[in-house]
Amino acid sequence: GLMFLHEQNVIILQKGLAVFRSAMTIRMLPEAGGQKYTAEHYDALQHHYRERVFQVHVMNEYARYGLQKIKAAIELVVAYFTMEKEAFIRRFFSGSRELLERATTARSYRAIVDSLGNRDQMRIVTRPIGRNLLILAGPGAGKTRTVVHRCAYLLRVKRVHPRAILVCCFNHHAALELRKRLANLVGSDALGVMVQTYHGLALRILGLSCRGLTERGEKEPDFDRLIADAVVVLRGEQTVPGVEPDGVRDRLLAGFEHILVDEYQDIDEPQYEMISAIAGRTSKDDERKLSILAVGDDDQSIYGFRGANVRFIRRFQEDYDADVARLVENYRSTRCIIEAANRLIAHNRDRMKTGQPIRIDQGRGLLPPGGVFGEKDPLTRGRVALVEVGDIQGQAAAVVREIQRLRSLGAAGWEDIAVLSRTRRDLAFVRAAAEAEGIPVAWPLDRGRIPPLHRIREVVRALDLLAGAGVAAARASELMVRLGFSSDVLPANPWAAMVRDILKDWTAETADEPAPISAFVEYLYESLAQRRRDEAFGAGVVLNTIHGAKGKEYAHVLLCGDWSGASPAQMEEERRVFYVGMTRAQHTLAIFNRMDKRNPFLAELVGPCFASRREGAGAAAAHRKDRDYDLLGLEDLFMDFAGRRPIGDPVHAALTALQPGDVLSLRAKGDRPSLVSPQGAIVAQFSNSAAECWRQRLEEIEQIRVVCMQVRYRTDCKEAPFQERLLADRWEIPICEMVISCGSP
Repeated sequence: GLMFLHEQNVIILQKGLAVFRSAMTIRMLPEAGGQKYTAEHYDALQHHYRERVFQVHVMNEYARYGLQKIKAAIELVVAYFTMEKEAFIRRFFSGSRELLERATTARSYRAIVDSLGNRDQMRIVTRPIGRNLLILAGPGAGKTRTVVHRCAYLLRVKRVHPRAILVCCFNHHAALELRKRLANLVGSDALGVMVQTYHGLALRILGLSCRGLTERGEKEPDFDRLIADAVVVLRGEQTVPGVEPDGVRDRLLAGFEHILVDEYQDIDEPQYEMISAIAGRTSKDDERKLSILAVGDDDQSIYGFRGANVRFIRRFQEDYDADVARLVENYRSTRCIIEAANRLIAHNRDRMKTGQPIRIDQGRGLLPPGGVFGEKDPLTRGRVALVEVGDIQGQAAAVVREIQRLRSLGAAGWEDIAVLSRTRRDLAFVRAAAEAEGIPVAWPLDRGRIPPLHRIREVVRALDLLAGAGVAAARASELMVRLGFSSDVLPANPWAAMVRDILKDWTAETADEPAPISAFVEYLYESLAQRRRDEAFGAGVVLNTIHGAKGKEYAHVLLCGDWSGASPAQMEEERRVFYVGMTRAQHTLAIFNRMDKRNPFLAELVGPCFASRREGAGAAAAHRKDRDYDLLGLEDLFMDFAGRRPIGDPVHAALTALQPGDVLSLRAKGDRPSLVSPQGAIVAQFSNSAAECWRQRLEEIEQIRVVCMQVRYRTDCKEAPFQERLLADRWEIPICEMVISCGSP
C-alpha cells in the first residue's frame, strides 16, 4: 500500500527509511468494508490484458508482413492507428473469430461501463450474474440508460445470447426508446433481444396476432384480458396441444435466462402475476427460475385508479430474494427544482427512499441552483415559481402570460413548453386562452372516443399499397419509398407523419435488413393499438394530464389544476401525482394555485428554492369566452350517410378532398344537423342520438374542425336490412372536433 501511494506521488518514501508527509487520515468507503471480491470485479483488468494479447498478435503480424514486403507491414501499422478496431480485424485477421470477439469486448467494456461515469450505475451494470436486483431510481436518474447498459453488459461482456434476454416495458414509447438506445450501443446484437410491453408480451405468449384480433371486428384488443389469459397459459392451467401442463412455461420461455422489468411500481395484479410466472417466482426448482432485475420508484406510483398497486414493488425484495440498489442522482432538473420536489415528497410517510433524497448529478454540481436558463430570468432567477391566481379563468390567463414570458427569455420552441394538469378540464381553459393569443398547442385526444387508428385514411392507404406490393419481403427503406415518404421530410399531414414514424421505428427494429412485409403489417397494427392511448392533435405547446406525461420530460413545465378534491386516504397518491408533474421539468417550473380551489400541498412548498407572486386575470381574460372541446365521433354521426350513395356521387369526391384541420360549417335544416365542406357540399349528418342531444345547443358550437378521415366498409354494417340499402362498398366519414362556447365552470 505504501509503495502504491509513493508511485502516485501521494507520499515520499526516502529509501524506505522515512516518510515525509503531513499527518493524514485515510477513510475506507462504507461499501468497501468487508467486501468479498469476485471475478466480476476484475473485468476491467481482464479486458486490459486481452488488449495486450491483441497487440502481441498485431506485432506478430507486422513482423510476418515485414519479412515478405515492407510496404504491406507499413500499411498494417497505418491501418491499426486509423481504422475502427472491428474493421481492422476483419481486414487483417478475418480467419480469427476469437480475436474479433476479444477486441469487441475490450472496446465494448469502455463504451458500456466506463462511459457511464456514475459509480452507482457502474456497480449495477457490472453486478455478478445470478443475483436478483431491485433498482430504486428517482426521477431523471438515468434508469433507462442503466437498463440499456446492463443489457449491453450481458450481451457483450458476459456473452449472454441475445435471445436469452427479455426486457419488459410499461408502454410502447418506452420500448421503442430502449430498443433504439440498445441498438446504438451494441449494434446488431440488439436485434435478438426481446423488448416488449406487457401487452405485446401477452400476445406472443398466447400466439395471437394484433392484426387478426382487430380484423375480427374488435376496435382494440382487450389487452388486460390478454394478460390474464397469458398467466393462465404460463401456469399450465390451460391445455396446449402436444405439451404437458407442467411443461408449457418451459416450452414458451425456452432459452430465456434474464428478465429486466421497467417501471415496476406501475404494475397491476395481472401484470404482477405474468412477470411472476415468467420469472418462475414460485418454482421450487432454481434451474427453472430466470434472473430478474426490476427498476422502479415507489414515489412515482400514480396509477392506483386503474388497479396498479405500489405494494408489489415494496415486496419485490421478499418475492425474489433480491438485493436493492439506489439511483438518486438527477440528470434532468435544476437544483432548485430537485429541492422543491424533495420538500414535497418528504411528507409522504410510506416510502422506500426515506432519508435518501434525489440530488443533482456531479457533472452539473457547480452550475447555479436555478440552472443556466434561470440566470436569464430576472423574475425568478431559476427558482420554482409559485403563482397565485383567482380562479380557473385567471389561471388560464396567467399560464398564457408565462408561456409568452418564457418565449421572450429564449425558450427554443413552443413544443419545449408543457402545461400539465390533474384533469383535461383545466387544460381546455388554457387551450382557449392560448389560441386566442395565437399560441399553437398539441391537444390530447379523448382516448375513449378516438376511432381505431388502423381505419384512418392514411393508414388504410398504406395498407393498400403494401397489399399490392407484389413481393413478400423488403427492407424498411424500400417500404419508405413505396409508401411515398422521404426519410428527411416530415409530412404536413399528421396521420401520414404517424405512419412514417412507425416505419422509421421498423427501420431501427430490423436494422433495415429484408423482412417479411406481413411482419411489418403486424408491427403496424400493434403500434397503432398502443399509440391510440397517447395521440395528440396539433403541434405546439404540449397540453397534457400528468398521467399522460409520465415518463417524459420538458424544458419548461407549467403545473396547474384543481387539487382540492382528494380525500385523506388519497393524499399520498395525489402527492405522488403532483411530484411526478414537478419532476418532468428540466429548466423551469411554475406552479399555479387557485384561490377558489386551494392546493392542499401549498403549505409544503416553502423554502429558498421558491419564488412567490400573485397575478390577476388581466383585462383580456375578463372578456374572453370560455370554451370546451368535444370529439364528434362515429357514434355521433350517421355512419351510412355516404355509403347510401353510389361511388360516383359528388359526396365521395368532397370527402376525399377533406384534410385534417379543415373547418366545416353546420347546417341545421331537417331532423339531423349536417356538416358542410368548405366547398359547400354536405359530407356528414348527425346521428339520431347526437341530434337529440345537440338540437337545443347548436348555437353553442363555434367551430367544427376535421381531425381525421375514417374509412368504413359495407361489411361493417352487420344488420341485413341496412346493408341492403348501401350503394358503396367503402366510404369515408369525417371525425371532427367541436369547439363549444360554455358558461362559467
